[in-house]
Parts: sequence; structure tokens; C-alpha cells
Amino acid sequence: MRAWILLCGLIVGSVTLAVTACASAADGGVGSWDRQTTLIPLNPAATLQPMRHVIVTRFSVPRPQDPENVDRHHNLAWLDRRIELFRRFFVPSVSRLEVPAVLLCSSKSAAYVDEKLSGLDWVEVAVQDEWYGGWIGDDDQIVTRMDSDDAIHRDWLAAVEAAPVEAEVYCTREFLRYDISSGKLCAYARREPSPLVAFRSGRNPFALDHFGLDRHYRVHDIAGPYLLQVFHGGNVSSRPPSWYRRRLPLERLTAFGIGTQP
Repeated sequence: MRAWILLCGLIVGSVTLAVTACASAADGGVGSWDRQTTLIPLNPAATLQPMRHVIVTRFSVPRPQDPENVDRHHNLAWLDRRIELFRRFFVPSVSRLEVPAVLLCSSKSAAYVDEKLSGLDWVEVAVQDEWYGGWIGDDDQIVTRMDSDDAIHRDWLAAVEAAPVEAEVYCTREFLRYDISSGKLCAYARREPSPLVAFRSGRNPFALDHFGLDRHYRVHDIAGPYLLQVFHGGNVSSRPPSWYRRRLPLERLTAFGIGTQP
């Protein structure tokens, strides 16, 4: 019932945030891209306090490139698996950074996810049905995007703060990948940016795919593996990658807030 009321915009005192995600050449975005998005906090009374850093993840937003699986994003078994991985990796990694996190969920899944994660007061679930709709912060905020089944290095925010302020976007091209079935941890480097990216001035972190950001923004590459990508069979191709990799000891997981048991 609460989800239905939210979608109809009838909650008394609720705040509907209309976000016009227009990237112009002056803003460092794509001049031809113009999208109107309505983003609704699922629980407006519990809206997070403004902070300099915010982490945003697409938790259950339908992919337009994958229409045959569009119903998967409100399948309870699929959502429960996502929540399990989120609690196992994202939560212990991000919670210690003491910054808010926004989970973007489809209108058909947001209420369920919000109920399951109600005990996490640093997490806000927001309704978002558009793959590129994303989330827009304040002008003085830095918005980091990452996947909800991954983990982040404890020094990521400090590394962003130390990076040149002239850049609009901060990318990483090195990362670690943890295979939870085999217990193997490997280091990788790639030519295109990884899914861990930070955006200055509250820019929408999902307006563009991460691998094409350097064609549209002033990008600064932050050296070092600040992303732990978790391989669980349902997210990353199981084929051997073309880029370089090397095996690492599991003790390296500690810097990402993750235990050493597979």
C-alpha cells in the first residue's frame, strides 16, 4: 500500500524531487542528452542529512538493453539474493565510511527493499525506473557510484579529496576481483574506467555508462585498486578476461572491510 501511495504522490508531507538530468557542453556532459526524471524518496520523513560525500548504487533498476529480464527486478527470490550480497559486501565496506548511501530501485521493488533494509539508518531507498535516470546531489557534494554487490577501499574518499579539483570525474582503472566460489583474489587493470567512479558538483553518476566517461567529462584517473569487484556467477562473465591479472593473498580483503573466509 505504501508503495502505491508513493507512486501516486499522495503521501502527506512527502517530497517529490523532479530531477532534470540535462548534460550540456558547459557542464561537461553530452550536449544532445536531455532527460526528465522523477525521483521519489521512499521514506521522505527519514531523508538523510546532507553530507559532502554520497554513495549511489543501482540496486534494482531495469536495464533497457535486457527487456527479456525486465520482470526479474521485482522477483522476490532475485531481490533476496541481491540483498544477501549487499549485506555481505557493500554494507560492512561502506558503513564504516560514515557517509550516506542511496539505493535506486524500480517502483515495483522499492517498498520490498526498503522493508528488508529498514535497520540501516544510513541507507535511503529511492524510486528510479530509468536506467540512466540516476540521482543528482547538491552542487557541493561528491557522488560516488559503485555496484551494490561490491566493496570499496577504506581510503577511497581520502583519495578523491586529494585529487585535482579541476577534474569533474574521478575514475579508477585498477581493481581487485574476489571469486567467492573459489576464494581466489586477483588484481586487474583495464583500459576503460572501472564501475567505481566519483563525480563532483553532485552530477548524476548514472547519466552515462562508466566505460565512456572520459569522452564527456574532464576525467582524472586515481591510481591504485580502490574497488573490490565480487564475482558470484551472476554479475561478471566467467570467461578469462583479456586484461592483466595476478593472484593476491586474502589478507588484502581487510582494507575493503571484508573477512577472509570465502
